[in-house]
Amino acid sequence: MCDFIEVIGDDPFYKPRKTYIFVNSVAIAKAYPIYAVENNGEWWRCPHDREGAQIITYELVGLDGDHYFCRNKKELTKLGLLMPEPILQNRIGFLNQEGSDKIAIDIA
Repeated sequence: MCDFIEVIGDDPFYKPRKTYIFVNSVAIAKAYPIYAVENNGEWWRCPHDREGAQIITYELVGLDGDHYFCRNKKELTKLGLLMPEPILQNRIGFLNQEGSDKIAIDIA
């Protein structure tokens, strides 16, 4: 039997919003870490080799091309991924990126 994992994805009823949803772990095609640095209480996305960069979440890409975010150790273990100790607890957060809008991510 396949496992479902809890991720943050597009809310099916309110498209511009993000919410926690469950997706089939078999439907995940790619996973890559998101690195960021903290500056005055805000997290800014950065390359992995920048000083102070930390993995704050993973971006998961489904077979259908949908993008999800997950930081939960238990959920990532189902995919065979490891996660450092939590930076923040139990919240949907926002990540700043230069030249684009903030994106909602799982930082719990």
